[in-house]
Amino acid sequence: MGADSCGSNRAWSAWDIRQPKIFTNGPFLIGVSGSPRVQQLVQYKLSLPDDLRDDPHRFMVVQFTDKLRSVLCDGGAKESEKNIDGISGNSLLLVAFRNRIFEVQCDFQVMERRGNFDAIGCGQDFCLGSLHATEGSKLKPTDRIKKALECAAQFSAGVRGPFVVECL
Repeated sequence: MGADSCGSNRAWSAWDIRQPKIFTNGPFLIGVSGSPRVQQLVQYKLSLPDDLRDDPHRFMVVQFTDKLRSVLCDGGAKESEKNIDGISGNSLLLVAFRNRIFEVQCDFQVMERRGNFDAIGCGQDFCLGSLHATEGSKLKPTDRIKKALECAAQFSAGVRGPFVVECL
């Protein structure tokens, strides 16, 4: 999983951030786009052991999101509009878990794409295009990720290095 080092707001002010947007938390490798507060709570307060008896998708839909809702609510990073809960700042999570990639969307929906890659954030479309174009190439996975981030930085005002790549 890879991430850039740019923090930005909706007015497109941007700054270099010190804390990586990706991190390990127990059996998970997690990337966060959106609110830094959401990232902090997920990184430092979310604690969830892997239930090896449960299907990974079911585990993410039921146990992971229920615990995530609780942590975000307690930490002041959950929003409600028209009785629908959401993650503040339209934040998204990319979660690598048991050799699968899950996207937790801002309404707590868990999505899993076909294939073996995904992306979130303002550089998402550029990263997905690059990862698709290099699929089946002889590039190492980490090199494909770096290329995808470089592509996103070239075309998105909200993406810039240095880039961080982590593996589970």
